[in-house]
Amino acid sequence: MAFTEFETERYKQITEVFIESIRPPEHIRAELDIIYEMEGQSIIIYEVRQDWMDSSKKMKMQVVKLTYVRTSDCWRLYWQRRDLKWHSYDPDPEVDTLEEGLQVVKNDDLGCFWG
Repeated sequence: MAFTEFETERYKQITEVFIESIRPPEHIRAELDIIYEMEGQSIIIYEVRQDWMDSSKKMKMQVVKLTYVRTSDCWRLYWQRRDLKWHSYDPDPEVDTLEEGLQVVKNDDLGCFWG
């Protein structure tokens, strides 16, 4: 079940403030940027870079997925490993709020999201 209209707007606002706080300086955003997309009950954050083989193309790499679980009223955090599959972020696999989850991503204590 997708977010309600109210939830969508609220989560967009929270996520956009977060994204803006971690984006690189404006003068290099053509080469490296951070974006997000909402898919169903998930918010996926991407790193966008120039393709290393063709600088006229962009590569979009998934960094983190935060998924809201309505039955548990919590957010689950996932990171993508080399196998390109989502894995639970073990130190904090679940948090109570989106803001809490984004703070875990920003801190990235284990270097899973931003290396």
